Amino acid sequence: MPLSRLAGHVTPVLLAAEGVLAESALAPAMLLESADLLRALPWGVGLLAASAVALGLWSRRSPGGAGSSGEPGEGRPAVPSGDLLRRNRELEALAAVAATIARGADLATTANETLGIACSLAGVQSGAVHRLDSRSQTLVLVAQRGLTPEEADVLRQRPVVGSFLGRAVLTGAVDVTSLEATPPAEPRLRELARHRGHRMQVAVPIPVKDEVWGVLSLVAGEAREVPGGEVEILKSVARQVGVALERATLLEEAAARHQRLESLARLGLQLTATLSLGEVAEATTRAVVEIVAGAAARLWLIEEGRLVVRAEAGVRNPESLGLPTTLDLGEGLPGLVARTREAAVTEDIAGDPRLVNIPWLLSEGFVAEACVPLVARERLLGVLAIFSRLPGQLGASEVDMLGVFASHAATAIENARLFAEAQQRAAEYRALFEVGRLIGSTLHVEQVLDMIAERCRALMGVRAAGIFRMDETQGGLVYDRGAGLSPEFIRGLRIRPGEGTTGRAFAQGVPIWSADLFADPAISLDEANRALVAREGYRATLSVPIVIKGRPHGALAVYWWEPHVPTAAETEVLSALAAQAAIALDNARLFEAAEMRAARLLILARLGQVVSSSLDTDEVLGAIAHAAAELMSTPAVLLWVADEAARTVELRAFSDPGLAADFTVLRVSFDEGAVGWVATHRQPFQAPDIFADHRFIGREWWQAHGLRSFLAVPVLHEGVLLGVLALHGREPFTLGPDEGDLLDSFVAQAAAAIRNARLHAETRRRLEETRALLEVSEILNSPLKPRQLLKQACITIARVCQVDRCTIERWEGDRVVPLMSQFADGRKDPAQWAAFASMASYPPREVPAHALAIETRRPVVIQDAEHTDLIPREWVETYGHKSWLCVPLIRRDEVIGVLNLDNCEREGGFAPWQADLAMAVAGQLALAIENAELAEQTRARLEDLSVLHELSRAVTGQLDQAGLLDAVRQQVARVLNVSHVLILLHDETRDEMEAVLRVRDGIRIDGEPRWYPARGAGLTSVIMATGSPVRTDDYAGECARRGVAALMGVVGRPHWLGAPMTAGDRVLGVLALGSPERPFTE
Repeated sequence: MPLSRLAGHVTPVLLAAEGVLAESALAPAMLLESADLLRALPWGVGLLAASAVALGLWSRRSPGGAGSSGEPGEGRPAVPSGDLLRRNRELEALAAVAATIARGADLATTANETLGIACSLAGVQSGAVHRLDSRSQTLVLVAQRGLTPEEADVLRQRPVVGSFLGRAVLTGAVDVTSLEATPPAEPRLRELARHRGHRMQVAVPIPVKDEVWGVLSLVAGEAREVPGGEVEILKSVARQVGVALERATLLEEAAARHQRLESLARLGLQLTATLSLGEVAEATTRAVVEIVAGAAARLWLIEEGRLVVRAEAGVRNPESLGLPTTLDLGEGLPGLVARTREAAVTEDIAGDPRLVNIPWLLSEGFVAEACVPLVARERLLGVLAIFSRLPGQLGASEVDMLGVFASHAATAIENARLFAEAQQRAAEYRALFEVGRLIGSTLHVEQVLDMIAERCRALMGVRAAGIFRMDETQGGLVYDRGAGLSPEFIRGLRIRPGEGTTGRAFAQGVPIWSADLFADPAISLDEANRALVAREGYRATLSVPIVIKGRPHGALAVYWWEPHVPTAAETEVLSALAAQAAIALDNARLFEAAEMRAARLLILARLGQVVSSSLDTDEVLGAIAHAAAELMSTPAVLLWVADEAARTVELRAFSDPGLAADFTVLRVSFDEGAVGWVATHRQPFQAPDIFADHRFIGREWWQAHGLRSFLAVPVLHEGVLLGVLALHGREPFTLGPDEGDLLDSFVAQAAAAIRNARLHAETRRRLEETRALLEVSEILNSPLKPRQLLKQACITIARVCQVDRCTIERWEGDRVVPLMSQFADGRKDPAQWAAFASMASYPPREVPAHALAIETRRPVVIQDAEHTDLIPREWVETYGHKSWLCVPLIRRDEVIGVLNLDNCEREGGFAPWQADLAMAVAGQLALAIENAELAEQTRARLEDLSVLHELSRAVTGQLDQAGLLDAVRQQVARVLNVSHVLILLHDETRDEMEAVLRVRDGIRIDGEPRWYPARGAGLTSVIMATGSPVRTDDYAGECARRGVAALMGVVGRPHWLGAPMTAGDRVLGVLALGSPERPFTE
């Protein structure tokens, strides 16, 4: 309470001055507290003025000190005593300090002015005022007088412990030190004192509220004793100086607080004036630097669970740009504050273990760091870090004030964040709306994919984006769209499922990201893709799957050219766009499928019209091949028709005539090639590369036309193989469900078409067969002579069966009788007919083809006569057979001959219908031959009856045996045209047969009678025993077969006919005829 103390010093003087002022008037002033200093200042100034007046009066009226009572003007002026002079000097000093207080200067000015008063009071030129910093236990220079710059620099900060000034602080008493007797311990300070001639230093503690605020130090050039009175004066002055400095400090703090409050208000307005998060962050750090003079600030925000630097201000060292920009919660002082949500301060930059980046902090000159949490709506947003370069700058009040500011900043940051999120959401919704509107307005997937790629780049602020699809043919994910990427990269990149972020997103069905691809051990890339990515230059990527109706289709990816950790919002946006891409792709797929289905239905409808309106097999099959090639998008479709009986397939339709021009494989067996494999196994067959499959033939044609893939399916109808539909392509065939259904429909159409065409062809063939049969029947039933009839029949049969030649053979046992052979055009070839008539015949069963016909009763077809062992080689060489068809002539389940059809000029073999028609014709021909033979037999029987009648007439009147036998000889020779006749009569007595007539070579042989055994000799004995006639063309062989001995006279005549001569039931004898050349008929 300096004013009370001032009054306490002045009171005795005033009392001695005859009670100018009553003691009671001082009572209120003595109760004043320092807090009332401002209100008491006018009263104190008046008091000091009154004191000065009293002293002046006292000095004029009282020449002799206290208690003098001289009159005015009497004697010499009074000389004040030593005590009074000391008191006077003290009052003058106090009056000067009071005047300083009244002016209300700032701390530095007050300290400087009060120091000047003290120096004047003590009569010295040099002095200083130091302020005690209790936290650092140092004395900080506040004001100085008479010190050189070098001295001021040395004395700018002095330790409390170990210094003369600090001793005054520690003792709380005035410290008078002789610098000669006790020089300073510090060499530099000691040298300065010696150089300046300082001999003595007085250090007076400056009390404020019963505590040492600082030290007032005075330095004199001469050493002397300091009496107690002067010490008291200095202590009084120090107390008043303390009051003045306290008031100045309070005023300065009040002004600073007021300024800070104004700054807070202004900065709060600035923070709320913008909704840009970046601007708010920058404004926050600038405001901290403005509030805390000379300080620096860094703003850390919580992002993805980590602290990230978003703004800084007041940093001098540009190396701060290389500092870590992220911290984990609990890491460093900001991380600790983020975890605890409580402010923290440290003034030990070098030794605090909670700090990170200490070298940088020391290089910036920071002596303290404070961190306050940024919390809005109970949500931690980040941490505000303040770095001070001045000791004591981050006290409790400053930290509290920064806490208030931090709450304003947190609100502004939260608002900016919400606004940014709202803007981002709005942009996302606009983008999604635009994409959705485009999806709803167009079904062209290219436009939608282009927009999605561009919206990805715009919304996420990235340089590039890409849309992938899975391409099974290339074995990986390929770009459907790429924006911001080089064409070489787009063409070259092939990502396998599970590879990179895109492959993993596709395989796992979740978003996958990498902040730095080449530093991420969890992301694998093969060497080729790694090289492509390195050349492209991007570092970070985020990929999300594109899923269509639960099935992975591809992926959507964005790229950064610097390390980047994607945020949850970025992942959400990209996922939303991926969902839109999925919708667009699905819509486009459905639209394309609908269009394709409509086109396919149209083509199938046209194909159905062709199938239903045309019964021409080749036309229908050609339409099917063309439609299949068009709808399956393949260069060539071949339709093969099967012949299960022959186990072959024949090429009947080709979709591209240009490709068909040099296709030479027109017919293959079931055992040849891939088509034969399909026909044999009746299963689909696919080959991605025919050059790697040994089953394919004609590979030169494939290579010449750039074809390499193959797909074939069997054409079946009710389990019957009708053909094979084969597709030839340049790329492997990949059939989805729709393509599979389409192919099935083609196969069904082909089956129906082939079946209908076959039925039509069969009906037409049967009609033609009927006409042919009628035509042949007319010929066979015409009244032509047999030879003419057979000739005309052969020509007709060859023509209706569409062959070059027709040949008819009659078999009589093992004897082959060539009846007729004619060309279809009726031309003659005498040389071949001569060869036909003269060539030695083969017994039927010695010719394999004939033997097979006898066994099977079916036609035997030889498609290539040049390479067969079913017919003799000499036939092929003599008659020029190229293909040959043998049809058995069957009558009463007996093969009586063959109808041979052959081609000697036409290329190609026989069709089934030809064999069927030939079989039908052969039936009629066999009947005709039988009828002709029956007619001939009837004619012969009639002739026989006529002969018998004539013979009966000739012998009726003959009773002479010789005449009778002669008549018989003549009639038999005439009618039967034979030259060997034998008549034997049985003699029952001798049981032998007598030759009563023998004719050899037409001459009757007479002479002694000849007898023949009736039992076991010759075929005549067989006739006698059986009573049945015997005919043979091998007399000796027939005798051996029947177990009788051959008669020597008959062996030379193999053709033999014998008949019994009967009377009732009795066999009287045998009539036998023989011929060496002409066989006898039935």
